[in-house]
Amino acid sequence: MSKPLVSIVIPVYNRAHAVGHAIESVLVQTWDAREIIVVDDGSTDATPGILESYAEQIVPVRQDNAGVSAARNRGVQQARGEWIAFLDSDDLWHPEKLSCQMKALQDYQVDVCFARVRHSEQAEQRFDAVLGREVQQRLIDQPLELLLQKPCPTYVQSMVIRKSLLEKIGYFNPAYKVAEDTDLFYKLAFETSFAWVDEPLTLVNRDPQRGGLSQISFARRKDYYQSHLEIISQAYERLNASRSVVGNALRKIIIHNLSALALVYCVEGDYAESRRLARRALSFVPDLRTMLRCYSILFAPQWVHKRHRAMWCADEG
Repeated sequence: MSKPLVSIVIPVYNRAHAVGHAIESVLVQTWDAREIIVVDDGSTDATPGILESYAEQIVPVRQDNAGVSAARNRGVQQARGEWIAFLDSDDLWHPEKLSCQMKALQDYQVDVCFARVRHSEQAEQRFDAVLGREVQQRLIDQPLELLLQKPCPTYVQSMVIRKSLLEKIGYFNPAYKVAEDTDLFYKLAFETSFAWVDEPLTLVNRDPQRGGLSQISFARRKDYYQSHLEIISQAYERLNASRSVVGNALRKIIIHNLSALALVYCVEGDYAESRRLARRALSFVPDLRTMLRCYSILFAPQWVHKRHRAMWCADEG
């Protein structure tokens, strides 16, 4: 029986220094039934030239700058494979990543698989060539519980998913400037169990200078909290079991994002919207710390504005 084809989608924007390493980490995969689709999201550096040097080994796609979600979606639409995997242009895969995950998918007969990742703050990242031991894997039949772990262990760079399932849930939502992967994961959690490979098969670059399509900056705090508030609220409503352990955890995240968003609006000087969000957070009966934040916003917004604006501006440098 022939191996199913896996289409690997690599979105890239101005990563001439790194994208070649990402492509090389796919070319050495022990799973050889693959195609590599690299979507250049309007790069203005030397990235197009780097991609040209791999012209016979990849499917290059060029588009005007539209963001990471649009780039990933474009790659999926171009894909011929039954399965889709994603890799960011400055991250790396272990040579056995796809083989390990395709085995787990076959063993558990599910449509999506994740694996552990390893973080690196160094530009130069390396994997040992061979795992050298039996790879542990398991079935996650309560995916929401996995997503609620801190820190959350799921990363889009470690995901392998059946293309038809990705089409069913509607791809990545370009409306989200951040948290597009979180939105996707929560939608998946209501559709299927997850296969899990308990081995770090992806190196995720956490260099503070990395920049790029999916980095969250201070200026995007509002987008971050707003996106997570919408995503978690939708999951909470779909769960329809607010008193469950998972429901309680989701409610705590909603409260956190409401109060954090209220604080952002207060720092911006929009006291009316800040108070509205603080009252909404209080309606969920938050913990003492969040309650104090919300009451401070309600009764001393100018003090909150002055105190946190000074702190945040100092953090921005």
